[in-house]
Amino acid sequence: MPSSLKLLVALIVFSTAVSFLDTTRVRAQEEQPPRAWLTFTHGKGEDNYQVTIRGDHVFNVDNHFLITDPPRLVVDIGEARIKKNIYLTIDQPELTMIRAANREKRVRVVLDLPLESTPQYQLVERNNRVTITLSNNSRTLPQNTSLKDGHVSIHLHKAELADFFAIISKTAGKTILVDESIKTPLSLRFVDISWQDALAQVLKLYHLNIEERDHVWYVSKPE
Repeated sequence: MPSSLKLLVALIVFSTAVSFLDTTRVRAQEEQPPRAWLTFTHGKGEDNYQVTIRGDHVFNVDNHFLITDPPRLVVDIGEARIKKNIYLTIDQPELTMIRAANREKRVRVVLDLPLESTPQYQLVERNNRVTITLSNNSRTLPQNTSLKDGHVSIHLHKAELADFFAIISKTAGKTILVDESIKTPLSLRFVDISWQDALAQVLKLYHLNIEERDHVWYVSKPE
């Protein structure tokens, strides 16, 4: 084979190899998981704090759970990356620190909670954004309320629904989050009734739904 032909064949093979590598590199870049940019903002009101996690693509929360010792909320975001580990000291009544780190094909976000009391939390996913709202659960029980052996005596007049569910939360030992859009004033009187019966009557009377997710009870209006 003439040397010029050998050179031509070599150039063709080299060009094909370069083209293949470029195609593979582009495909690998396209398959890279989206990046999750971690930001935090104060929520509305005195007793909550919001952490918002944003990505440049749509992403999903694979898992989220509470750990009690020490208290912290763990959120795993699948198919996401961050540029570098994050350590943000917050020092708020609902939150003390935000940490985030890459873990294989996911990002693990850890929200360190205060030792004194574990806040309630709500996690909402929307497209390329996840918002976590931490609420201080130290709501004072209304007057004319007594709790004993799983039974309650309650007298409420034009109170917030959150007041009633604070009583149920304390009696049942459950974290209960009430949809903020529910503004119906509540008036009722129960005397030495089980918290289960009180809860069932209020849910029926005010046409509310309740469901449990990840050991948290969510109260909402029917859709």
